[in-house]
Amino acid sequence: MIQSLKDLFNKISKLPNDLQEQLALEISRLLSNLEWDKLLNHPKSEKLLVKMKEEAVVDIRAGETVDADEVFGIHEITDNQKVHKTSK
Repeated sequence: MIQSLKDLFNKISKLPNDLQEQLALEISRLLSNLEWDKLLNHPKSEKLLVKMKEEAVVDIRAGETVDADEVFGIHEITDNQKVHKTSK
Protein backbone atom coordinates (compact mmCIF):
# COMPACT_ATOMS: atom_id res chain seq x y z
CA MET A 1 0.00 0.00 0.00
CA ILE A 2 1.29 3.45 -0.84
CA GLN A 3 2.13 5.84 1.97
CA SER A 4 -0.61 8.35 1.16
CA LEU A 5 -3.25 5.63 1.60
CA LYS A 6 -1.67 4.51 4.85
CA ASP A 7 -1.80 8.10 6.10
CA LEU A 8 -5.40 8.46 5.01
CA PHE A 9 -6.50 5.24 6.70
CA ASN A 10 -4.67 6.32 9.84
CA LYS A 11 -6.71 9.56 9.86
CA ILE A 12 -9.91 7.65 9.19
CA SER A 13 -9.21 5.32 12.12
CA LYS A 14 -9.45 8.32 14.46
CA LEU A 15 -12.94 9.32 13.27
CA PRO A 16 -16.14 8.26 15.04
CA ASN A 17 -17.40 4.79 14.08
CA ASP A 18 -20.42 6.07 12.18
CA LEU A 19 -18.20 8.17 9.90
CA GLN A 20 -15.86 5.23 9.44
CA GLU A 21 -18.86 3.13 8.37
CA GLN A 22 -19.92 5.77 5.86
CA LEU A 23 -16.44 5.99 4.38
CA ALA A 24 -16.15 2.21 4.23
CA LEU A 25 -19.42 2.05 2.31
CA GLU A 26 -18.28 4.73 -0.14
CA ILE A 27 -14.95 2.98 -0.71
CA SER A 28 -16.78 -0.31 -1.22
CA ARG A 29 -19.07 1.31 -3.81
CA LEU A 30 -16.09 2.81 -5.60
CA LEU A 31 -14.34 -0.56 -5.76
CA SER A 32 -17.51 -2.23 -7.00
CA ASN A 33 -17.85 0.37 -9.77
CA LEU A 34 -14.23 -0.21 -10.75
CA GLU A 35 -14.88 -3.96 -10.98
CA TRP A 36 -17.95 -3.40 -13.17
CA ASP A 37 -16.00 -1.00 -15.40
CA LYS A 38 -13.29 -3.62 -15.81
CA LEU A 39 -15.84 -6.33 -16.65
CA LEU A 40 -17.79 -4.20 -19.11
CA ASN A 41 -14.62 -3.01 -20.86
CA HIS A 42 -13.42 -6.58 -21.40
CA PRO A 43 -13.50 -7.55 -25.11
CA LYS A 44 -15.79 -10.52 -24.46
CA SER A 45 -18.37 -8.49 -22.54
CA GLU A 46 -20.06 -7.06 -25.65
CA LYS A 47 -20.67 -10.54 -27.03
CA LEU A 48 -22.00 -11.69 -23.67
CA LEU A 49 -24.34 -8.70 -23.35
CA VAL A 50 -25.68 -9.25 -26.89
CA LYS A 51 -26.27 -12.93 -26.07
CA MET A 52 -28.04 -12.04 -22.81
CA LYS A 53 -30.25 -9.54 -24.65
CA GLU A 54 -31.16 -12.12 -27.27
CA GLU A 55 -32.03 -14.65 -24.54
CA ALA A 56 -34.16 -12.07 -22.74
CA VAL A 57 -36.08 -11.28 -25.93
CA VAL A 58 -36.76 -14.99 -26.46
CA ASP A 59 -37.96 -15.34 -22.84
CA ILE A 60 -40.24 -12.30 -23.16
CA ARG A 61 -41.76 -13.54 -26.41
CA ALA A 62 -42.30 -16.98 -24.87
CA GLY A 63 -44.09 -15.44 -21.90
CA GLU A 64 -41.47 -16.78 -19.51
CA THR A 65 -41.00 -13.50 -17.66
CA VAL A 66 -42.91 -11.75 -14.90
CA ASP A 67 -43.58 -8.07 -14.33
CA ALA A 68 -41.02 -6.63 -11.92
CA ASP A 69 -43.79 -4.58 -10.29
CA GLU A 70 -45.54 -7.79 -9.30
CA VAL A 71 -42.37 -9.29 -7.86
CA PHE A 72 -40.96 -6.25 -6.09
CA GLY A 73 -44.00 -4.00 -5.77
CA ILE A 74 -41.98 -1.12 -7.19
CA HIS A 75 -43.67 1.56 -9.23
CA GLU A 76 -40.96 4.19 -9.09
CA ILE A 77 -37.22 3.75 -8.90
CA THR A 78 -35.14 6.67 -7.63
CA ASP A 79 -31.57 6.84 -8.87
CA ASN A 80 -29.39 9.87 -8.13
CA GLN A 81 -32.30 12.30 -7.96
CA LYS A 82 -33.97 10.89 -11.11
CA VAL A 83 -37.29 9.12 -10.87
CA HIS A 84 -37.92 6.32 -13.34
CA LYS A 85 -41.53 5.20 -13.45
CA THR A 86 -42.17 1.63 -14.42
CA SER A 87 -45.01 0.86 -16.79
CA LYS A 88 -47.82 -1.56 -16.08
